[in-house]
This record gives sequence, structure tokens and C-alpha cells, in this order.
Amino acid sequence: MTAPPEVFFAGVPTLGRHDLLRECLAGLLEGTCRPRLVFVIDNGGGFTSSDPRVRVLHPPENLGVARSWNLLHKLTAPYPLLISNDDIALGPDACATALATPGPLVVLCGWACFLQREECWRAVGEYDENFWPAYFEDNDYHYRMQLLGLNYRVPAGGAVRHQGSATLRELSEGQRQALACRFEANRAYYLRKWGGLPGSERFRLPFGNHRDLPESADGRESTSSATGALALVQTRAIPPPPPGAPVLLQVCTPCSRPYALPFVAESIRRSLAAAPPGLELVWHVAFDRSAVADPSPVRITPPFPVRWYTHGGGGVAGAAVRNFLLDHLDTGWICFLDDDTLMHRDFCREIGAVLAARPDALGVVFHGARPGGGILRAEPGRLGPCLIDMGQALFTPQAIAGRRLDLGRYDYDGLWIGQITSALPPEKLLFLDHVLAHFNLLREGP
Repeated sequence: MTAPPEVFFAGVPTLGRHDLLRECLAGLLEGTCRPRLVFVIDNGGGFTSSDPRVRVLHPPENLGVARSWNLLHKLTAPYPLLISNDDIALGPDACATALATPGPLVVLCGWACFLQREECWRAVGEYDENFWPAYFEDNDYHYRMQLLGLNYRVPAGGAVRHQGSATLRELSEGQRQALACRFEANRAYYLRKWGGLPGSERFRLPFGNHRDLPESADGRESTSSATGALALVQTRAIPPPPPGAPVLLQVCTPCSRPYALPFVAESIRRSLAAAPPGLELVWHVAFDRSAVADPSPVRITPPFPVRWYTHGGGGVAGAAVRNFLLDHLDTGWICFLDDDTLMHRDFCREIGAVLAARPDALGVVFHGARPGGGILRAEPGRLGPCLIDMGQALFTPQAIAGRRLDLGRYDYDGLWIGQITSALPPEKLLFLDHVLAHFNLLREGP
């Protein structure tokens, strides 16, 4: 009896070459082995498809290569994922050849067309989204694979045709110059991260032997404004809170990366050491059993209260685990600190002071920094899907009002925050012009 074909998905980010994209989709959908669905990340806008096997997502901005690839994984995990550029024309046996080749990552045409299996995502982590919009994200990932003793496989056969740099050729001169600047910025970031360019890396851990926000040339913590210019977000002084009722922070961490918990715990401990009197914190850690088979070896004992949970997982990017945590909390201030995120050293001091001074508030939003210098800014009018991260807000249960995350949407965090904040009276929502969380620092494994 013939075994049924292996289930897999395909994903294609595109920035405007819809003519080439349609040829790419035809190769994927007409081959001898076909994906269950093809997801198109339309970063340039304007693409549509009536084929029920094609799902088109329209982000509000250009996600770039790394972020698009990470999103495709969130949509398709734990199945094998074939990722292709839009300027790839696949032969009839390309997908079948990739699936028949063992290994965590199978390369059909460099990083322009490859099949990545869940074992690779779990071992190596996500692509570094600080390489934006493109260049060096593939070098970074390959080096991280090598550090773990992994490598990609190149099969014989499975012909594909690559019309290289097709998108680049369609750009205006000004756009090409801007992209050249981003190339140099990504190159400099790679050099800082690994101590050398591809093939000459010196570091075995990102940015040397520590895990914290990388420094700019003058030694300060670097961030960037919405316009892309380097800037340092200043933390404004807030007067000490008056005596009053304690402020309780319920910090929630859905966990699929157990190796990261000691680093997250240390960031909380460091921040809590500077907290004002009257601030209390409880850390709620929920292991996603779909990603963590046995959480017992990673239990730690930080010097603050911890509550441990396990949950079966489900939904896109752990949404069910987040809902599980929300179901268990009905007091204090609820915030999420993901297992790839570090709490800023000023978080407890700033939040404690603000909440003590404004006990009538129902929600607080703030900026978050990425390790390469980018900022996710929390501003009026920018509190919706794909515009803000789950870790940039804290709310009272009264503000949350029973709202839960959509298990089927990749942008559930921004959607959830937008729903809550839009229902609050403006005077009950506080905007802090501070960076109080560092995202995506701990995705790469030990």
C-alpha cells in the first residue's frame, strides 16, 4: 500500500514582482508533489489570488526577509516549510526532491529556495529580524546552525531557475541607494554580533560572551527612531511614589525555549532590585507542552515568587498558552514577558512609580527595543496588528474585560492590544516615552 504524501506548506514573500510570483506559484501548485497551502506575504501590496490553495497576507509595512520567514513558520509549524523567492521557477519535481532529502534544512537554490523542517526551527530558533529588509540574515542563520553542529543538504535534481535580483532591477535609483545603506548597516550589525564577517566569525555567542542589548559605537545602548536614525531614548525622571496600596505586577511568560529562562529571570531580578517600595511581582511561567516535552529539568529558583504551569499549546505562536495564563489571573497588573525577551533594568522602577502616581489608570504602553537598534514605538494610532508587540503593554483585568487572543491569527498580539486600548477612556491609558523591554535577544539557543 502506498504511503500518503507528506504534508508540507510553502511560503513566498514578495515585494512587487507579481509577474514572477505567478510563475513561482504555478510551479509550486502544478508539480508532482504539492503543498497543502501556499502563503504569500505581500510586502509591496496589490497582489490577489482566487486560487483556494493560496493565502495572501498584506502586512501594513514591508516586513523584510527575516520577519517574513519567521511569520511563515508561525503559520505552518510544525510541518515542513518550503520557502521561495518570488523570482524562482520550480521544476515539476522540485518539491518532491526536497521532501525526499533528509536533514533539517534542504537547499534547492541557495537561500532563495529551501525546505526547512521543524527540527531546525527548534534547534536554531528564528531568523534575526534586525537584518532588515534583506542581506546577511541567511549568513547569520547558517553560522548559528554550524555552532550547533548542523548544516544544510543540497540534493541532486529538483531543478529550479532563479532570476536573481529581479526585485532589485525594478527599484528606482533612490531606492537602490537606500538599500545599499541598509546593506552596510546589516554588514556592520553582523560584524558586531559575531566579531567578523561571514567565514571569519570570532564569537560563539552573539555580541561576544554576554547576552544583553548590543552597544553603539560610543558605548551607549543603541536604539533607533521611527525614521531609522540612531538615537538614544532618554528615560525621564519620575518622582518617587507616595505611600499607598501595593502595586502587584503579574508577569506572564509562555515558554517554548527553556534554555532562556535563567536569562529572563536575571533580567527580572535586576529590574526588581531597583523597584520602589510597595511594588510586588509574581512571575507566571507556562510551559508549552507542544514544544517542551519535559519541563522539570529547567525549573529555577529566583529570589521572587514564581508560579509554574504546563499547557498543551495550540493556536498560532503559543496563543492558547497566553489565553491559559489570562484565565488564571484576575488581580493586579498583567503583562507578558516572552521567553526571548529581557525586562529592561528600569522597568520595575518606572512602572512602579507611574502606577503608584496614577492608581486610576487601566493600561500602560511603552516602547520596545530590538537588539540591532530598532524600536517598536507605542504611540496613539499605532496600537494595532503588526504595529506593537505583546510585551509593550500592561493592563488591569478590568481593562482586559475577558478579551482573549485569536488562536488563528499571527498578529493576535497587536489585535488584542488594539481592542483593549480602543475601549478605554483616553485618560485611563498611559503612554510612556521609554524603552522598557528588549525583544528577540534569546531566540538563538545556548
